[in-house]
Amino acid sequence: MKYIFSSLLIASMLSAKANIKLPSLVSSNMVLQRNVPVKVWGWCSRNEKVTINFMGKAYNAVVKDTAWSLMLPAMKEGGPYEMKLKGNNEIVLDNILIGEVWLCSGQSNMGFLMMNTSNAKEEMPKADYRNIRLFTIKKDYSSRPLQEAVDVIKWETCTPTTIPKFSAVAYFFGRKLHEDLNVPIGLVWSAYGGTTIESWISKEGLAGEPTFGEAAARIEQRDLNEEEKKNNERFDGWIRMLNKMDAGYDNGTYSWATTLHTDWNKAKMPASWENVAALKNKDGVIWFQKEITLTAADIANDAKISLGAVADEDFTFINGKQVGHRFDERTKKREYTIARSLLKEGSNSITVRMTNYRDDGGFMGKPDELFVQTAANKVPLAGEWSYRIGLDTVVPTGLARQLNTRQVPCILYNAMIAPTLPYTFKGVLWYQGESNALRGFQYRFLFKRMIEDWRKKFNNNKLPFVYVQLPNYKKILSRPADAEWAETRESQAEALKLPYTSMACTIEQGEADNIHPKYKNEVGRRLALQAEYHVYGIKDIIPSGPVYKSMKIVGDKVLIEFDVIGNGLETKDGTKAIKGFAIAGNDKNFVWADAEIIDKQTVAVSAGAVKQPVAVRYAWADNPGPLNLINNTAMPAYPFRTDKWKGKTDEVKILDYSKGAVQ
Repeated sequence: MKYIFSSLLIASMLSAKANIKLPSLVSSNMVLQRNVPVKVWGWCSRNEKVTINFMGKAYNAVVKDTAWSLMLPAMKEGGPYEMKLKGNNEIVLDNILIGEVWLCSGQSNMGFLMMNTSNAKEEMPKADYRNIRLFTIKKDYSSRPLQEAVDVIKWETCTPTTIPKFSAVAYFFGRKLHEDLNVPIGLVWSAYGGTTIESWISKEGLAGEPTFGEAAARIEQRDLNEEEKKNNERFDGWIRMLNKMDAGYDNGTYSWATTLHTDWNKAKMPASWENVAALKNKDGVIWFQKEITLTAADIANDAKISLGAVADEDFTFINGKQVGHRFDERTKKREYTIARSLLKEGSNSITVRMTNYRDDGGFMGKPDELFVQTAANKVPLAGEWSYRIGLDTVVPTGLARQLNTRQVPCILYNAMIAPTLPYTFKGVLWYQGESNALRGFQYRFLFKRMIEDWRKKFNNNKLPFVYVQLPNYKKILSRPADAEWAETRESQAEALKLPYTSMACTIEQGEADNIHPKYKNEVGRRLALQAEYHVYGIKDIIPSGPVYKSMKIVGDKVLIEFDVIGNGLETKDGTKAIKGFAIAGNDKNFVWADAEIIDKQTVAVSAGAVKQPVAVRYAWADNPGPLNLINNTAMPAYPFRTDKWKGKTDEVKILDYSKGAVQ
């Protein structure tokens, strides 16, 4: 069990001459929160005397059983300082700063690495900030709360060397705070892709919750290691079965890769299977093949093939010989070396055997990510490919190689948040919700529970939460419709009813075909603006775009009044017409509306087909497409609706994740 580590750590302290030990968060290079008392803690032997010298003062720790702790008084920003801790042994920590410390958590967009951003080559060399410190809690789960995170990267100085594998959103947030507040910044990063919010709430926080409360109450009795072992065995057995049933796999040989097939069906790639009519809703194995022609100059040396991201598994062959394979890594780019000996002048075949276990399958990258780089040329691979179905199957319920953390309440809280509870944070930065989008209405209740739960656990009922409202994603629809992501955004906005919360709108920062938009600068900047305005009280800035305030029906028009207007409402493109509004009467049939600004804070909305309007929606879609309503900051107006009519997700409480969840 994952919690055994913490138990063993405490047990190791029981000997009479045990040395004092520190949690990983208390280490050299750390940042301590300014202006409030902060806790320093660790473990020791029974009755061991523990003293700390810091900033010219000596402190005696309180020892209870095999643990010790003390509260340092409120201190102003500054540093670097040295801390000496003495028990049976002595520990010296150096390069300690005092400033602002934020806990940065959520799922994969909070986990998105700096090295994968669209402008990484430009930004990473500039990330040299000696007064920004980074701490990483690696992905883990546990059935019981841990006192110490099992796998971490201890406090590091932010440099071009340390930043590539750190959270991009957290970094851009912290950088702006550092530049604007002119104080040291500490960023504790604890994120796990593909996870739902109930995994981040404690057992106590879920007590009495209708859907997950009972499972949470029993979580400590579950043997997660044994469950994972059984999942792996079941998954491996299914893969063996799948290989035997694949028509292109013959007794250990991938036979369809050995021949160029001119009679297969054709489809344009890159694309997900869902976007190819004949492949929609398919799971199983599909083979793709493409012919390229190479010159003598092309084959003078080794080559490289790039296929972009592939969902979920690929075996890639050149002229019948395997050159690469990735298993169940749907967000990882496939880039493989092709040995010169495999290439030939003239016709060459590229074959990709692709297995899909859940959600969409296919080539998930962009056209310019598909190519062969030879010694002489870059040969594009986007365009027409041949394909044939090797196996059309149904994924067994609950199938997964690893324990599906998306389905298990509490286990991420236990492993990745509980160990941080003694540390003092200024606030929480949160980016999550994608994996809850199919249960968007329910999210409002779970998110509220999580905020209240963490505040109670951190013993701070005023702990600020600054979070991201989900961006645009998926196809742009031609007609107004209910939408899971829109309903999730509304649930996120509902959390603003709690005190000390603020939300950054990113409705135009997404990508239609990529749940992980690669440009993170603006997301981090908007989060920092929210923190500066709402947490740090900097009131001479405009923290966001316009926010819906009220509606008034006047004849066949609805007048929408906005708040946070800055110098007044305007359109981004300078046109009179505002995009993204829909309007409906009592029949609840929404149609696209005409909308225009009539004064600095009001928009008039109408449609010829709706003579007696009762409701208006704005940017109410998974992906509302281009929007142009802004204030003078150029940031977009927040999505909203004026009705409370039942949506797509109102009755959805729990899902079968055998088909997977978004990352």
